Amino acid sequence: MQCTPCLPEAAVRSKPRGWLENTLYVWGADIRRCLKCNARTAFFWGREISLVDPEIRRTRGLPAWIAIAFGIFSVAGVAVWILWRFHRL
Repeated sequence: MQCTPCLPEAAVRSKPRGWLENTLYVWGADIRRCLKCNARTAFFWGREISLVDPEIRRTRGLPAWIAIAFGIFSVAGVAVWILWRFHRL
């Protein structure tokens, strides 16, 4: 791996993180990470695959939890409406 803004020696072998990296690792890819900018790259069959752009920040999962809560309340609301509509509540 040769990180463009960093030195080629800055790349070290890394453990797979996430479903894509785990899948590539099982298929035989070599996962590497740059020590300076934390860019992750997989080497798969002689090809270099960029896994994460170092400029992108990871979200903490708040949008996912909001979607899950919205789904639970929606299902509960529809269930209460159905029970009320058919006079069982």
